[in-house]
Amino acid sequence: MSSSAQGGATAPGEQDLRPHFHQELAQLERQALGAIDIVTEQLDRTLDALARQDVELARMVIADDDRLDGRYLEVHQGILSLLARQTPVAGDLRLVAALLHMIMHVERMGDQCVNIAKLIPRCSAGWARSRAPRWRSARRPLRSATFPPPST
Repeated sequence: MSSSAQGGATAPGEQDLRPHFHQELAQLERQALGAIDIVTEQLDRTLDALARQDVELARMVIADDDRLDGRYLEVHQGILSLLARQTPVAGDLRLVAALLHMIMHVERMGDQCVNIAKLIPRCSAGWARSRAPRWRSARRPLRSATFPPPST
């Protein structure tokens, strides 16, 4: 997280001239990072539903996609609103661009989970079970990724 997005932290002796902007940017960053948690849950449920051929769990994945879509809209609209009202520069502008890029891909990951979940009723149980060990190992990199905790 950038130092300017941490609630407007500045170098010693300097005053933050845009504290509201930095607070809003930090909030958008927390919301975007929260979307990663949501999509990780979705991915776990999708892989479990696929491995066990659990149609009910697949339906839950499909129904829960609205939560991730809502988070995407909140962050995306918040960023566009921030850009319209403020003029972020340098590090702040890079953070805004990164958040916009990241939230788009996280939302797309959620859509892919839904696409897989919709196919579960059509898959044969033997086909999915034979591939389950590979899917479980695919989760490890995402779970072990470290992200800085959002500032409060």
